[in-house]
Amino acid sequence: MKILKMVNCLSLAGLLLSSYGHDVLAAEKRSIPVQNVYTPAGFDSNDNSQIVISGYMPNYCYNTPQAQVDTSNYKITVNMQANFNEEGYCQEAIKEYLHVLDLGKMKPGRYQITIYGDNEFPIEEEIEIAAPNAGEIDRYQYPVIHKVSYNHADKSLLIKGFKPSSCYELTDVEFYSDRKNTIIALPILEKVSDFCPRKMVETEISIETPRLVNSLQTLIHIRSEKKDSKNLEVIF
Repeated sequence: MKILKMVNCLSLAGLLLSSYGHDVLAAEKRSIPVQNVYTPAGFDSNDNSQIVISGYMPNYCYNTPQAQVDTSNYKITVNMQANFNEEGYCQEAIKEYLHVLDLGKMKPGRYQITIYGDNEFPIEEEIEIAAPNAGEIDRYQYPVIHKVSYNHADKSLLIKGFKPSSCYELTDVEFYSDRKNTIIALPILEKVSDFCPRKMVETEISIETPRLVNSLQTLIHIRSEKKDSKNLEVIF
């Protein structure tokens, strides 16, 4: 009886291993279409600079959009791909994606960007990284943002996060743009008291978003503390 149980366990383990191996072999990386490339302005060489890429995956056999990146000589080359596995039923509906590509700390300068995807031609863009502490986004202190949403009815941006102490207030959001397709939102914390107990306090603000770009499809890039950010793609 014990031998039979052992054989059954080994058979089950072998079946699971075989199934897992089959899934790994069946999955492959394929290029996916790229529709928009956003390069938020204001980063300096102390920041985690970012590029935001949007597009779609052709059906539900695609998942996990990912970027293969090569950076050298002030050139950034990106290949947008996704895992493809046609095992089972592939729902024939496109899956939109918004991929935030963290570049890390970059040397100051202007970088040429080339984005390859399942497109007829690559998409060309550029991003400029300022000298240390010279970026627009370093002027203020921000809350740690954990949630953002956009209300199309009243064109308002809702920002939720945590401030480091009750002595700060989230009083304003400063907006500016890259004049192309990105609006940068800076939620500004203002110190209102000298008594500052070190305790994270939840805060939020809802504010109308000005239309600062001519692009219909627009990225709203919301600055957060900890050198982080949140990103929303909206259609005005």
